[in-house]
Amino acid sequence: MKQEVSWQIISSYKCFWTQGITEDQFEIYPEKGEIWALYKDWDLDDWSNDPDAVKGCRFELVEVISEFSKYLGADAACLEKVDGFKSVFKRETMGGNLITFHISPSNIYMFSHNVPAYRFRGGEIDKIADGMFELDQMALPDYMIQDMDSQQSPNDNRTV
Repeated sequence: MKQEVSWQIISSYKCFWTQGITEDQFEIYPEKGEIWALYKDWDLDDWSNDPDAVKGCRFELVEVISEFSKYLGADAACLEKVDGFKSVFKRETMGGNLITFHISPSNIYMFSHNVPAYRFRGGEIDKIADGMFELDQMALPDYMIQDMDSQQSPNDNRTV
């Protein structure tokens, strides 16, 4: 069976990896401090039976805030777009509290791809604070980099 795969843009970046079970295998896990795109409304059972279901998927962006363990998983902080910028994001808060959640090892496949990012120290640009991120636009879908005046949180009704 021949399956055609097409990508509008192909990008590459350095990443950390560990040796797999054989010398031809390698494993890539999210590292603390990295930004990752997660599949929104992720459902491995449905997707494994219908690969076309993934094509129209949407993403949520997170910062991995703990080291990923094959046995324990990792914690992640939700990111939201900063108004007035196309590719600047910050940690999302609710009532002054950081919105975080745990990703169990059984949900490793909800990680889509690493998003290269620059962490601001604050003061580089007006309205930019310490800890905000400029994300590589090539690693983001078009709908995420459009300049929007009002935004709705992509994290409504989250279940992980």
